Amino acid sequence: MQSNSTLQNTPVYKFATNPVSVKPKRSHLVKEDRVKLIARSRIIEFANKLVGNHKIAEDWYNNQPIKAFDHKIAKQLVSEGNAKAVLMHLEILGDGGYS
Repeated sequence: MQSNSTLQNTPVYKFATNPVSVKPKRSHLVKEDRVKLIARSRIIEFANKLVGNHKIAEDWYNNQPIKAFDHKIAKQLVSEGNAKAVLMHLEILGDGGYS
């Protein structure tokens, strides 16, 4: 059993009276960020299969301008919502196409 002095030093936590009714505020950006993160992962994974090196694939994603997309980098294209175009571009490269 705890003494009264120990109980006095215990922090008091306040909870909502009905925790089910309290929902965290989530903006639509949370879903968009998750979609972009998934797209990033898929693109880097695909690029990794093409070049055989994860570090090079990440560097390409973050730094290499793509001529077919007005010299934008893959990261920028994904942030603009064009992840599918980047994946299609990689598929073309994987099939022997040119950038």
